[in-house]
Amino acid sequence: MNEELRAKVRRKKRRAALVALVLALAAAVVFTGMKLERADYTGVLKDTVKEAGALLEECTALRGNGLGQYAPYTLQEFEGQIAQAQAVLDDPGSQYTAKQTAYETLTAQIGQMKQAANRQVVSADEMSALQAGGEDGEYTVEWDGGETDVYIAADSITSPADVNLAIGRGTNLPVLQASRDAAGLTGPLFSLYHDGSFGAQLTLRLPVEGGESTGALYRYDQAGGRLVLETDNIPVQQGMA
Repeated sequence: MNEELRAKVRRKKRRAALVALVLALAAAVVFTGMKLERADYTGVLKDTVKEAGALLEECTALRGNGLGQYAPYTLQEFEGQIAQAQAVLDDPGSQYTAKQTAYETLTAQIGQMKQAANRQVVSADEMSALQAGGEDGEYTVEWDGGETDVYIAADSITSPADVNLAIGRGTNLPVLQASRDAAGLTGPLFSLYHDGSFGAQLTLRLPVEGGESTGALYRYDQAGGRLVLETDNIPVQQGMA
């Protein structure tokens, strides 16, 4: 084979290789742009429920009011979310879309739970410092209802301990709404995620329409799984709660 013929063969091979490479890249673009649906979500939902259960156990071992710990209310909420997914899994009549939704929802909730450790905390050391210095603590808590100012009266601190300032809608919102409606009350609803006594007097400031009124405080009974009314005569001034 002379040199000219060898050169032609080499050029053809290069062109063939180039064409193959272009086709391969085109195929990759096509396949990466496709959304592949699962034939059945039963198996992956089962695995996700198991993963969520293991995460719940890990977080429960860190239960508490301290920084990086998990509020019992947060654990309760996640446990309920797992139960909802498990109910779909256990229902023989669950359709494809129900299992898909349960899987995608629980997957998102797992991601949220991994970021749900207590962040807005006044430590026991800081509470002791407030008590010793006689200076009131002033904090701003951000939550899905906006911002709430929290004041801790230094002269009221009796037992310095970690205080979880987290505020949220909470899993008991429907129960709170029912209780409010039954009592003929109106106004905003929210839950405090701290567990147990604050060991001090806390004052919350948030926008309230309608001028002077009163508020109600409920305690969640973990063992009984119910809300217990502590007082329904908390004085509320305009702009205060």
